[in-house]
Amino acid sequence: MRPEDHNKILGIMHLAWGGMHVFSLLIVVFVFLVLGITMPFASRDAGAPPAIFFGVMVIVVAVFSLLLTIPPLLAGYAFLKRKSWSKAAGAVSAGLALLSIPMGTALGIYTFWFLFGEKGRQWYAPNEFSWQVGQMRDALHGSPQPVDWNARKGTAANPEYIPPKDPPDWR
Repeated sequence: MRPEDHNKILGIMHLAWGGMHVFSLLIVVFVFLVLGITMPFASRDAGAPPAIFFGVMVIVVAVFSLLLTIPPLLAGYAFLKRKSWSKAAGAVSAGLALLSIPMGTALGIYTFWFLFGEKGRQWYAPNEFSWQVGQMRDALHGSPQPVDWNARKGTAANPEYIPPKDPPDWR
């Protein structure tokens, strides 16, 4: 597959992962609200917890779920819109997804494989520094050298050899 295809698949998968979190957040908040509303009518003799307990729990669960929901939604949007910050958002989202076994772990591994693999490096090479990336790649992998270096540099064909100075005697 091409890097564009991997990028599109990752965008869709992160949006779906974030959508599952939104759905579960809505269900949990609904359950806690129903319990919070019905608790005041429960008998005090039964030892039911106070209604404020459920209000606090709703807030804690909602904040925690939002912290797990926002990164995949942002990463999915960034992947699909090819934003410059999509690699960072994808790495954060993948790191959080690794905590959810097995589907989140698979999503996190696939995201890290693409982002830090050869295809991801090609896809997310910085545009403004692409000429430097090309020069570094040529230096590492050996680029074809021009036939006549001296003519290109404008120097003489046989420069004079100057031997190095003798090191000082440290005895």
